[in-house]
Amino acid sequence: MLMDKINNFTYESRSTKDTYRIGAEIAGYLKAGDIVILNGELGAGKTAFVQGAAKGLGVNGYVNSPTFTIMNRYEGRVNVYHFDTYRINDFDELLAVGAEEFIYGDGVSFVEWGEMICGELLVEPVVVDIKKSEEDICGRVISVQFPR
Repeated sequence: MLMDKINNFTYESRSTKDTYRIGAEIAGYLKAGDIVILNGELGAGKTAFVQGAAKGLGVNGYVNSPTFTIMNRYEGRVNVYHFDTYRINDFDELLAVGAEEFIYGDGVSFVEWGEMICGELLVEPVVVDIKKSEEDICGRVISVQFPR
């Protein structure tokens, strides 16, 4: 991990297992009420990151992508709300399915494909960018920016 300021972290992941571990490590910095926006291409590792973070937040059991259900809820030491907004057109559509209660609720909300809602949120989110590594075909560079 490289840290350039108190609120920015950069990790190199060489596998899904690494991405999971990084998510678990970042969970140690999260608290109820936080919103985590995950950006990255299909297959970048967004769900693996959430799986690790959920484990770090005390969730037992399997965490899967809510691609077709829009949101999955998991109970842990801190509740985890995992959204996939790939099929959502805008923030109003997300609110129309009842997401506001969870996004601003008692847990940590992870929002895959959340770029379109960043400007609409009432709180500044944690932003996770996952990009393919230029040096390692299987690698990823994971940048995490916490609100100031």
